[in-house]
Amino acid sequence: MRREIVPRRHVGQHRTFAIMRKITGLAVPILLGASVMPLVMLLDSYIISDRLISIGYSHTLATEVYGLFSGRVNPLANVPGVVSLALCVSVVPAISAAHARGSSYLVKRNTHNVFKMAMLIGLPSAAGLVALATPIIRLLYSNFSIESNVLAGNLLTILAGGVVFLSILQVFNGVLQGLGRVKIPVIALSVGALVKVVVGYTLTGIPSIHIYGAPISTVACYMVASIIDIIMIKRYTGVSFNLKDTVLKPLLASVIMGAGAWGMYALLFNRVRHSVATLAAVLFGAVIFMVCIPALRLLSRDEVLKLPMGASMVRLYDLLG
Repeated sequence: MRREIVPRRHVGQHRTFAIMRKITGLAVPILLGASVMPLVMLLDSYIISDRLISIGYSHTLATEVYGLFSGRVNPLANVPGVVSLALCVSVVPAISAAHARGSSYLVKRNTHNVFKMAMLIGLPSAAGLVALATPIIRLLYSNFSIESNVLAGNLLTILAGGVVFLSILQVFNGVLQGLGRVKIPVIALSVGALVKVVVGYTLTGIPSIHIYGAPISTVACYMVASIIDIIMIKRYTGVSFNLKDTVLKPLLASVIMGAGAWGMYALLFNRVRHSVATLAAVLFGAVIFMVCIPALRLLSRDEVLKLPMGASMVRLYDLLG
């Protein structure tokens, strides 16, 4: 019986096509996921403005107020997301390698660790924005009127809650991508986007809420999407989170930091220039949180050593220990 000989060229082409299909299968969902929020924000620009006009805002005022939220406040709340996005990128190969080796232990450990890091990024960032929302707006946009400054500060205070959920969402998207479950983040974010549209449409049409419905809907979007991610990750990895270490301790440290930063600003207010008072409050809050890391054992000694200036922090760690 003659054996059919397949030319090497055809075998190479088959492998190339298989690799391309696999890459496409991974890239398309990630691309779609990255496109969801920009499309929703575009839709938001029409929905929010129209709803504000429907409750008595002029077209000019509705555009101005929404522009304040989307152009000035929203980018500030997204700044901490740059750090969590970098963490997301770094966790993908670690989770992928552990998953490829079939090591459920490493998958669970890495997932637990990145969740803790997300909390150490999101919670203090949110606390700082809540404590110093209006001073930060005044520092960055000194040409604002008093009314715009207060409104922007209130919007930023509400939006600060979304920083925590955005941090969770980004790092867990990285975990799911590392597990090869690239469609789940797209579905989660799409559901969250739908919630955002519905909540934003409903709340901004209520005169007593008006533009505040926009940040509330954003927080709702990230919260729903992150909850879906958490459920799916627990389903596929079986990981369990130590809530004391991952949530409660960082939350306590963030509250202490926020209170300290607000206290410093209140102490310096009307005594020095506003910019000096705000920057001093931010710096003081950062120092408080750095002290809380060893004081509350937010990170282990080995984890502290891996941080920038870790050797100096370890000395403080040992002193407080």
